[in-house]
Amino acid sequence: MGDEEFYYLARNNDDGEYGNNPYRVNYTPNRERGRFQLVEGTIHTEYGTQLSASGILSEENWQDLLHRADAEWLLPLLHRIADGETVTTAEILAARDRQ
Repeated sequence: MGDEEFYYLARNNDDGEYGNNPYRVNYTPNRERGRFQLVEGTIHTEYGTQLSASGILSEENWQDLLHRADAEWLLPLLHRIADGETVTTAEILAARDRQ
């Protein structure tokens, strides 16, 4: 990812119902191929994918991962982005910080 900005949006902090298999959602503004990274697992065994807002919304299993990462608050913003509305990084981070 080089010198690009990178933000953690949500993670389940290895506790609760999905504590044995951590989940997180990251955000990289201005990426050509998707801005959101959905990651599952721990450092040496993690795997993930990079998706656009519409990509996340198009598959129920990606929305389930948002639930597991405690990131359901992101859904209204993803809908706005997928609908073509401009959502700034500052707005996404402000929504994250309210959680």
